[in-house]
Amino acid sequence: MTRKPVAAGKSSFKLIDPEKVFDALALRSGETAIDLGCGDGRYAPAMAAQVNPGGKVFGIDLWAEGLVALNLAAEDRGLTNVVTLQNDVTRPIPLPDRTADLVLLATVLHDLVLEGAAAGALSEARRLVKPKGRLAVLEFRKITGPAGPPSRSAWPQRS
Repeated sequence: MTRKPVAAGKSSFKLIDPEKVFDALALRSGETAIDLGCGDGRYAPAMAAQVNPGGKVFGIDLWAEGLVALNLAAEDRGLTNVVTLQNDVTRPIPLPDRTADLVLLATVLHDLVLEGAAAGALSEARRLVKPKGRLAVLEFRKITGPAGPPSRSAWPQRS
């Protein structure tokens, strides 16, 4: 299946503080990371640079055109440790259990919630992350404003 996902082509990358986000992800050389629902891969090249040498980043998405863009971005930056997989992130992903030190879902989960498909993606993330690994979910705060997902899909605020 190659349907274009609802948010394909949109990215939160310009709305974040990359230094804070990547410090929090705490990637180290030699680690394996998965950008689940990577779209056109704004996060994956930055992660690939952090896990070099010896590490690998898998960019996984259903959107074929986005994966082509990710491959080109990695090539432009001289990154040879980015692997793309075209796959629905809510269905079994052709990687072994406990593959990753880090699984990242960057502003993907709210769309999956709206589609009623979040459980499948979270189940795959759980299967793919190593026992001492990290699952990172980057989402918008539920506020009214010009950027971000519709308020009906954003996660509720916690005090």
